[in-house]
Amino acid sequence: MKNLKVVIDPGHGGKDPGAVNIKAKEKTINLAIAQKICNGLVDIGITPIMTRYSDKRTIGNTERCKIANVFDADIFVSIHCNSVGSGDPAGYEIIHCPVSFKGKLLAEKIHESFKNSIGIHARLNPVKTDAALNRGFKLTVLWSTKMPAIIIECGFISNEHDRKILKNEEAQQKIADQIVIGLVDFFNC
Repeated sequence: MKNLKVVIDPGHGGKDPGAVNIKAKEKTINLAIAQKICNGLVDIGITPIMTRYSDKRTIGNTERCKIANVFDADIFVSIHCNSVGSGDPAGYEIIHCPVSFKGKLLAEKIHESFKNSIGIHARLNPVKTDAALNRGFKLTVLWSTKMPAIIIECGFISNEHDRKILKNEEAQQKIADQIVIGLVDFFNC
């Protein structure tokens, strides 16, 4: 696993809180999970590069892509949480660029490691393809990076069940561990 570089992008941050629920902020959850992923990657000899290490400034999506491209990363993983007005939708999503075979493979490997292991289930379509074309700002990180890129929506902070899991430090560690397992599986293909 030496010489591999993975950009971990904790979505939002700074003045951009992402999805907000009265009991949770997406940017905080994203950063906590991303830091745990980085620790797991270091433990197995993969070099992690974070787009942000703290919540001190706002980083645009173009800058996130530039970081990945300048460091010539092998893959790009953006960590997010979903939210909708209703508390009903739940589950995780993994979104990839529909024309990237390696991006799709990466999404599938993460999905396989997540499946039935983090307490949040893929009640939505687990691997998005053409739907990525309609994801607005998120499209930038899928199309403007030079390496396979995915967005992981770890669950819905608007759903009480998912939110409890996403806010729990032990559960965040489990999510991070499953992402690292999926990354290792991808690199071993």
